[in-house]
Amino acid sequence: MDTHQAGWHRRSRYALVPAMIAGIGAFSFSANAASSATISFSKNTVSVGDSVTVTVTVNPAKKMYGVSFVLNYNEEILKFKSGSASGGAGTLTVVESPSGETKFSTSFTFTALKTGTSNITVDDCFWADSNADEKKFGGASANLTDKDKALSADARLKSFSLSNAKLSPAFSMGRTSYTS
Repeated sequence: MDTHQAGWHRRSRYALVPAMIAGIGAFSFSANAASSATISFSKNTVSVGDSVTVTVTVNPAKKMYGVSFVLNYNEEILKFKSGSASGGAGTLTVVESPSGETKFSTSFTFTALKTGTSNITVDDCFWADSNADEKKFGGASANLTDKDKALSADARLKSFSLSNAKLSPAFSMGRTSYTS
């Protein structure tokens, strides 16, 4: 390497440092306590096999040009079916580009797999303004309960029959004792 090339190489390497610092400054993070996520469900309690929609809303009351967060759920209780996210198996990553909206919502559809409770959380939450400055916002947490199909409250016997025998007295819905 000649002297001219060596000088350029040394200068260009040092010229990158301010550019790198400026680049880091372009992605500054700041907490914004007024901004937080909310979670809502199409149903608060579901039965095995039911579909449920989970909606996450971010409302910083300022124009947003980028939103990102991670949604966590119990994959043994819920199966992710659809929504604008990547991942699965208990963790979904959302990266969206709203066009200056002051409120952003996105929905996810799940199927209930078995009984239990799934804690659904929204973490690692950021929104970006028009200068691409990222601002952290508060996450959210909510529980979704998956129960067995509802059983009838009426457990009375409606009919009864015997083969090769006679029921005495005749069947009556309110009676609890018989002979044959």
